[in-house]
Amino acid sequence: MKRSTLILIFLLLGNCLFAQKTINEYYTEGVAAYEAKDFKQYLDKMETIDEMRPNYPIVVYRLAGAYALNGKRAKSIEKLNQLLLMDATYEFASNPDFESIKSTKPFAELLEKQKILARVEEHDEVFRTLDVGALHPESFVILDNGDILLGSIREKKIVRIDPEGNRIDLVQTPYAVLGMHMDEITNTLWASTAALPEMEDFDPKDEGKS
Repeated sequence: MKRSTLILIFLLLGNCLFAQKTINEYYTEGVAAYEAKDFKQYLDKMETIDEMRPNYPIVVYRLAGAYALNGKRAKSIEKLNQLLLMDATYEFASNPDFESIKSTKPFAELLEKQKILARVEEHDEVFRTLDVGALHPESFVILDNGDILLGSIREKKIVRIDPEGNRIDLVQTPYAVLGMHMDEITNTLWASTAALPEMEDFDPKDEGKS
């Protein structure tokens, strides 16, 4: 009986492994559901992909739209804000998927934030030279007082450097810091992190976490 039970368990596990779909398959099914106007199924597929592969801009964008199409306005705004911090070039203002939230104040605030993030500033002179190669910084923020915040991939932290070059470890993060943005309206620093092989003490079990 035990032998039969073990064989059955192995067979079930094998079937589960072979039944697992790839991200591309879920994405294709999601797009098909969207085109068929089955927005509930569309949302289910995009949520599944977002769990499998967090912080993927096109998926975050589609998930934001799926939330809006299903009446989940707060979640749609949350995902659009996440998208802006990763890529502010998406033209979501004219996307009819967001019709249900276009007249809201949070949506208007997102459009203002997008303008700020997409603004191109050119400077002909060197602002400051920093020797921070060991940090493997991926992002930075310049504060009004001249301090610079650096997001470190390797050391999993946010570092503050004052105008004199003094370095202060501001925040230790669980994973590598990929992007940062200072919200001028709320004076809040936003940061996105993800488990990457380049960071110290990387555990392969954490890959994909953020």
